[in-house]
Amino acid sequence: MKNLFILAGSKLNLLRKYALTVSSTFLIGLLLTSCSSPIKYASRNNASYPQNFSTQLTAQCLPYYTVISGDTLSDIAEKCSVNMHSLAKQNNLRSPYFIYVKQELSMPTKTLDKTERVKRVPQSAAHSSTPKLKSKSTQWQWPMNSKLEHRFIRDSAGLSVLEVYGVPGQEVNTVAPGKVVYAGNGIVNYGWMVVIKHADDYMSIYAHNSALLVKEGARVKRGQQIATLGATGNTTRSKLYLEARYQGRKIDILKVLKK
Repeated sequence: MKNLFILAGSKLNLLRKYALTVSSTFLIGLLLTSCSSPIKYASRNNASYPQNFSTQLTAQCLPYYTVISGDTLSDIAEKCSVNMHSLAKQNNLRSPYFIYVKQELSMPTKTLDKTERVKRVPQSAAHSSTPKLKSKSTQWQWPMNSKLEHRFIRDSAGLSVLEVYGVPGQEVNTVAPGKVVYAGNGIVNYGWMVVIKHADDYMSIYAHNSALLVKEGARVKRGQQIATLGATGNTTRSKLYLEARYQGRKIDILKVLKK
């Protein structure tokens, strides 16, 4: 950059010598033109990658990809060269495709070669699209009074979620002890939402709240209030949306909620 300023100064002195007026626009243009450097801003086409770069990238995806901070499902699909909808279906994810850090996503079978398919067989019980629950599943308590109006809503895969209806501001409590891994409104359709990770790879999701009373990283007890009932996100009625997950994949809420 020293040469740049010397050059600019020389041109300026030369122009002053001949009593010419230099516009600020001219000087800015001169500086920008002089600052270009083919070495500092080399074309990406000339970038040198190791010969096995693509192989190393694919290896990070097979047979399972571990979610890192900043990942979205579309990013992962592109990175692993798979169809995003196939990836979502493989892991029982529904729009808006909520994923969390350190979650393991199973890749669609068609992306695996024969060797990987053979390796995958012994692990299928723990990572299949319909994960086998532990024999002693924790029985969750109701997040609100079970006598309130509610209903179980089943999706196209036959998996149910719970919706509880009430008055704005009513308490929303935890179904089991655990750690808050998400608290925010980053997923528009779900409004203000809390996600709690419990023991044995279970997770509970509480959506459409009017206010959150916990922060990410907080440890919570069974029955502790974590939010107030609301109608945020894609709903016009005050309600709690409760979803259950096991190993990151959606499961039927009826399998873990107390009768």
